[in-house]
Amino acid sequence: MKPDHSGYYTPGGFFPSVTTIIKETSSEDEKANLQRWRERMANRYEGDPDGLEKAFQAPLSRGSWVHASVENWLQELPHQPNIAYHGYWRCLKAWLEQNIHSYYAIEKPIWHPLGFSGTFDFCGWTYDSTDLVLLDWKTSKRPRTPPLVHAYKLQCAAYRAGIRNTYGIEVNQASVVIARPFGTSPDVWPVTRRELDVLEDEFVYRLKDYQRLHP
Repeated sequence: MKPDHSGYYTPGGFFPSVTTIIKETSSEDEKANLQRWRERMANRYEGDPDGLEKAFQAPLSRGSWVHASVENWLQELPHQPNIAYHGYWRCLKAWLEQNIHSYYAIEKPIWHPLGFSGTFDFCGWTYDSTDLVLLDWKTSKRPRTPPLVHAYKLQCAAYRAGIRNTYGIEVNQASVVIARPFGTSPDVWPVTRRELDVLEDEFVYRLKDYQRLHP
């Protein structure tokens, strides 16, 4: 599977990514919230296009660095410090040490013949469960609202379906782990098997909407 900005080249052809599908089928409220954030940034950096571009890219850079840090920690590789994001890593590292037992796979691609693809963050075992768990790492300066967390959980359900198709294994629990710049532990949102089942159906429905928009 070869990655692309909006999807992956899979054995079934080029399929859009899970995040692209969820983003383009988001509710009007979610789109309005994103637009308001963009407008606030534009007002804050009025007359400073370089500053505005850095503000838009900051969450992506922060997320990429945190993902790389987790991957290095899991594989016992050297940590690459970053003062700007140190608080996020301190918060997340303490949780990892207390909860992660071992991993089955990290940062692996998935695809599904229904027409979607992506890369999940972590599939493995925690100290409090002998069953596989799917974990999705996020970062946020502020507490995330339930609608946004719902979108994160929806990602987990889609990745779960992709893991079933790509690797032939079943994952029946997940958690969204959101690192914060302050504090000693991240915000953790568990997703039960029953919730994953419901969310998987919702994702398939939204996938069909996406395919109608992009025939």
